[in-house]
Amino acid sequence: MSSSMRFGDDVKEIGSKLTEAFNSGDTDALQKALSEVVAEMTTGTDVSSLFPYVVKMCGTIDLPCKKLVYLYISQYATENPDLTLLAINSLLKDTEDPNTMVRGLALKTLCNIRLSEFLEYVKKPLLSGLKDRSPYVRQIAVVGSLKVHKINPKFVKDNGIPNFDEMIYDPDPTVVVTVVRTFFEMRKDKQQPTKLGQKTAIHLLNRLSEFNDWGKASILQYLLLYQPQGEEEVFDVLNLLDPLLSSSNSSVSVAAIKLMLQYTRELPSVQNDIYKKLRGILVNLLSHEQEELVYLSLCHLHQLQKNSCINLSKHYKKLFCRYDDPVHIKCLKIDLLVMICSDKNWKEVLEELNSHCLDVSSEVSGKSIGGIAALARKNPVCIDPAMKMLIYLLDVDRVAGSALDILKDLLDVDAFQPFLPDVLSLIPSLWNRVDDQKGKTALLWVIGQHGEGLPDAPYLLESMIDNLQENPRPILLSSLLTATTKLFFTRPAECQDMLGKLLEFSVVHQEDMNLKEKGQLYYRLLSEDLSLAKDVICSAKFGNNIEEVEGNGKLHLNSLQMFFKLKSELELSGVSSSQSSAKPEVDESTGVATPTEGQLIDFTGGHSEVNDNEGEGQMQSEVDPTVNTTEGNDETSGLLETLSTVQLTNDRDQNICIDPAESLRDLGDHMPSKSTAETSASLVDPRSSSGEAQELTASVIEDGAQVEGATLQLEKSFLLAPEDFESRWTLMDEGQIEQVELTFDLTASLEALEKAGVNTIASTDEGTFPWKAFLYAKDADTGTIFLMEFVINTEGSQSADVQLKCSADDGSSRLKFKELLKKILNSEV
Repeated sequence: MSSSMRFGDDVKEIGSKLTEAFNSGDTDALQKALSEVVAEMTTGTDVSSLFPYVVKMCGTIDLPCKKLVYLYISQYATENPDLTLLAINSLLKDTEDPNTMVRGLALKTLCNIRLSEFLEYVKKPLLSGLKDRSPYVRQIAVVGSLKVHKINPKFVKDNGIPNFDEMIYDPDPTVVVTVVRTFFEMRKDKQQPTKLGQKTAIHLLNRLSEFNDWGKASILQYLLLYQPQGEEEVFDVLNLLDPLLSSSNSSVSVAAIKLMLQYTRELPSVQNDIYKKLRGILVNLLSHEQEELVYLSLCHLHQLQKNSCINLSKHYKKLFCRYDDPVHIKCLKIDLLVMICSDKNWKEVLEELNSHCLDVSSEVSGKSIGGIAALARKNPVCIDPAMKMLIYLLDVDRVAGSALDILKDLLDVDAFQPFLPDVLSLIPSLWNRVDDQKGKTALLWVIGQHGEGLPDAPYLLESMIDNLQENPRPILLSSLLTATTKLFFTRPAECQDMLGKLLEFSVVHQEDMNLKEKGQLYYRLLSEDLSLAKDVICSAKFGNNIEEVEGNGKLHLNSLQMFFKLKSELELSGVSSSQSSAKPEVDESTGVATPTEGQLIDFTGGHSEVNDNEGEGQMQSEVDPTVNTTEGNDETSGLLETLSTVQLTNDRDQNICIDPAESLRDLGDHMPSKSTAETSASLVDPRSSSGEAQELTASVIEDGAQVEGATLQLEKSFLLAPEDFESRWTLMDEGQIEQVELTFDLTASLEALEKAGVNTIASTDEGTFPWKAFLYAKDADTGTIFLMEFVINTEGSQSADVQLKCSADDGSSRLKFKELLKKILNSEV
């Protein structure tokens, strides 16, 4: 038979060759044939059809052939339970063979036949093997006990297999270590707490020198189940463990440290000395040639430094990155350098981080840039050099986006405000150089947050808004919407058209639901309460705290917990969610409800509560929150364009005191039809049904119908400075120009207007045409301010062109003032 045998070959021919070699007593030919069968088996070829031929050869006396036969039986016994029964007698016979290797091989094969119906055949040889005179057989029996335990734990428990209390005192160190490892595996399945007795613990401690390094690490882990009684015993144990700290094997030294720390939990002064020894061990491992060991050492140092167990500030040079360090090691070293930076080493650490900002790995360069910013936050001494480094990186195209992403978080902190002009001066040049998503998002954030001091801010955003279809990424569009809205609060005159266009695109033409809902939220906030909208949208600031708080956690030395940075389930405590049934407090100045714990703000004037019963967070609402945004797109588009007429109070100029909320809340002239009004109702209040929208439309139309018979009382004592008038006139929307008939001459008309409360702030010389005058008035009831441009084009004209602007353009106030103006100029008052 050749090595090219495959699944499709003649099974009978192969079986006959095996039988012929076995019957002839030619052990070399039999060994060669079995080796080829096993070789095919290990490559994944199914050779189970040869099982009837191979099982007949269990009686061979040649040890290599017997190993190959038993290996084949172990592989295919579960598929041929009936034929496996033929090999049981041979296996049982071999467990009593005088040859140690044969006994161990037979016992291993019996335990590898993972069939519960054969466990009765395993019981006797397994119990005999645990007491065998050979350490090899005893070790095989201990491992076999674990295999049987996996098949039937109850069988092992009922028969006392193995007896750990006896086996732990085995004279052979290898058997003891195998017993300990088996104990840990079986303990996982039992999930029962176990304590180690004093006698056993002292016995193992005294025998530590007999075990190899792997055995020592296992025994030290096993000794964690024991707690010494009294300080005297603790110090005796520490003396026994102290030589292990100088072991060349790091697993032994770290395991010894872990055991020492557990035994000295009540002795903090002793623990400090142990941490110092651990620091030395871990720092020395940083120069090890194995990268895996270096990384695990860094993980331990990171956790120890984070929990303030050690101080690595003197060993900072050991943490400098080498040119051949892999990325994950460089990143962890950079994190540690930031943590250990102090007043004595900050210059060297800062230079080290700066040298890696242009690393070929984007992960390393990003980590280094973030580390520089972290040092600036941590130590005020580092602010000036760190900010200069970060601003310099803005000129490097490859890392400009990452640097700006880090800087945007620093610029809101008071300590970094002096560097804001330097950053803003580079924004226009960065606009075309930064293309990555993170950098572009950071650019938009800076423009929205600090655009007040950037003259080109609106024009930069406008260039992007004019090409919305070319920016399909929803994240960038979301950032653009936020930036434009923030900038609108500080520079409304330049942003009002852009914001209306962007909101229309977000709500009507955008398919991404997150962006669509964000656009609807912003629109409703602006329509409901501008001061509240500004508080909500512009609230993301960090304040004055520039220190980073590092939390403390439990140490998981020498375990995968340290590697994966996981927390033990024992550390997780249940968080009780308190529910409050108290009514929300209402701010008397704004009329806005402040939610209590467990409640959400409803910007449409209602209030919702979050129900945490049985761990399910559900919004309790009395109305259907469904919003129909797919129908009536034409009307919706028209309504969104009304944001072009929105005017906002400028906080920088206290003289501007218009009321823009009224201009947003009542759309007035932009409700030409019932369908438009319904769309407006659904946009302003997502919970409004179609019936409520109809009621809203009816109320608006009814208010307009009542204007004709209404009277307007003007505040005659109201005075307005020329500069205030100019500011208001610029900010207010463009009113329509209408012709008004005049029955008096020019002087008499102005006197009649002034007598009624409409004052003139400026005018051209009388007799000069076209003659112009600017007038103002204020509603005594609502506080609405009216501004007018009065133009008489030719001498002797019996009419004047009047352009009227209103601070609260709700339609109703405008109509009332027009009626009053006509009455005054036609001598009806």
